[in-house]
Amino acid sequence: MPNNSGFSTETELLNSAVENGLGLAYDEHALKQMRERHIFRQDVLQAVATGVIEGVEIAHGNEERWRISGTNVDGFPLTVVIRAIRIGDTVIYVVTTFEPN
Repeated sequence: MPNNSGFSTETELLNSAVENGLGLAYDEHALKQMRERHIFRQDVLQAVATGVIEGVEIAHGNEERWRISGTNVDGFPLTVVIRAIRIGDTVIYVVTTFEPN
């Protein structure tokens, strides 16, 4: 997916994390939302692996989160919100995921 989002540095960090084999860890909220929305882990992995960062936000005071715009395994749009990736992270932490309107 081409990156015209303005968050190329974040997207490069995401791509590097995926290429280096960082796995996904899921917040309990994310798992609950995924069950309710019938979104599977393979879909989230696909969106993270093929997506671009579309937004950066601050939550809960100072936690930076990245909004990824990607596609699921069937090629349909899927948004995944993760904690910002930092050097030394061992996982990509998924906060929530949803199909955009």
